[in-house]
Parts: sequence; structure tokens; C-alpha cells
Amino acid sequence: MKVTFKNSKKYVFLLLFILLFIVIIPLLVTVWFKKSSNSIYEKTFYDQVKTWKENFSLMRCVSLINNDLQNILKDEVIPDFQPYKNVLDSISLTIKEMKRNKIPSHTLVDTLIKIIYSDFSITFDPDYEDIETILPHTVMKNKKGSCLGVSLLFLLLTEKSIDNLYGVLLPGHFFIRFVDSTIIRNIEPNRSGYSHPDSYYYRRYFSQNRTWLGLGNLSSRETAAVLFYNIANILHNKG
Repeated sequence: MKVTFKNSKKYVFLLLFILLFIVIIPLLVTVWFKKSSNSIYEKTFYDQVKTWKENFSLMRCVSLINNDLQNILKDEVIPDFQPYKNVLDSISLTIKEMKRNKIPSHTLVDTLIKIIYSDFSITFDPDYEDIETILPHTVMKNKKGSCLGVSLLFLLLTEKSIDNLYGVLLPGHFFIRFVDSTIIRNIEPNRSGYSHPDSYYYRRYFSQNRTWLGLGNLSSRETAAVLFYNIANILHNKG
């Protein structure tokens, strides 16, 4: 068969037609859908962040991140947060009543320590690379947790009742501090609530070139950031 110039033009147009409708258009549609879905995700994420800023709650942060983890780690059983939240909310009402009745601060702190280590029977787990040792409700479920996981239990119990309980971040460690006009008391999560002085933490965790980290009290937002950072690292290591 002799291919003329006229026939060759037909073949070129045919190839262009195939390329356009089989390759280029589907590719453009795919890119458009991906961009559209990303825009929807970004808007949803923006709305969530805006809500967090306007009505921030550490409890809500734990609930939201737990929902995300259940979707991400489908092969791992991450329990629902709500039943444990109900327990924490119920106990927090008791703490709120104690605060209203002006129970002495040292008694209030002792009560919190009793709830965590006697009533909940929580023990220390050094494995900080396991999500279940960080999420406060899995700490309750398994009765063991890392320094961050146990500290979060303290903070969730008191979020609605005590505004002077803080998290404190150290290199590789996290603990709780109660501060008011009568006492300043550190609560060590790894030793059943034992109270170390600040000097102990400076000696153990800081070298001369790291003292800039300090031993400052974290806000709830900063504590949430520590939680997100640690879980993100665990997910990164899981691939």
C-alpha cells in the first residue's frame, strides 16, 4: 500500500485524536479531581483549626485525633474515645465540686493522684513509641501508659474544673505541675505522682547548652501540639 502525503496527514490526525482522548483528557480530569479534593480537604482542615482556636478543648483534640487514627490504622484496634470520655467527664464533676467547696489544694492534688494510680490502677510503660501508651483512653483501657499518656489523663480530668494544672515538657520527658497561691507541686507520672523539685529535673534532663528549654508551664494548645507531634512521629516510623 502506497502511503501518500494525504494519507499520512490522516494518520497524524488519528494519532493526535487518540492521544487527546485517551491520554491528555483523562490526565487533565485526574489532575482537576485531585486539585478539587485537595481544596475540599484544605477547607475542612481550615474550618477545624478555626474551630479549635475559637473554642479550644484538649478533650476535643483527643477525640478528633482518635477518629483520624481509627481511619489511618485500620488493621489496629483503636477503641472509641466516647465511653472513656464519659467516665472522665463524670469524675471531673466530682473534682469541680471539690474545688467549689474550697477543698485544700494539697488534698485536691492527692485526690487526683489517687484517682489515677489507685482507682484507675495506672502503671508506667516506658514504650513511648506505641500509640496506645500515649492516647489517654487506651492508657485507661490497658492500665499503663507513658509519661505523656498518663499526664494527659490528669489534664483531661481537670480541664473543666482546675485551671492551674499544667503540662511541662523536657527533653524526652513530660510531667504535670499544680500551681496556686498556696503550693507549687510537681507530679511525676513515672513514679505514681511523686513530687520532684525543679532542681531534680534540671540536673537530670538539662545540660548547659539546653537550659534555654526551661521548665515552663504549657498551655492546653501547647500540650496538644506535643501530643500531635509525638503521634505524627509514631505514624512516620510506621511508614
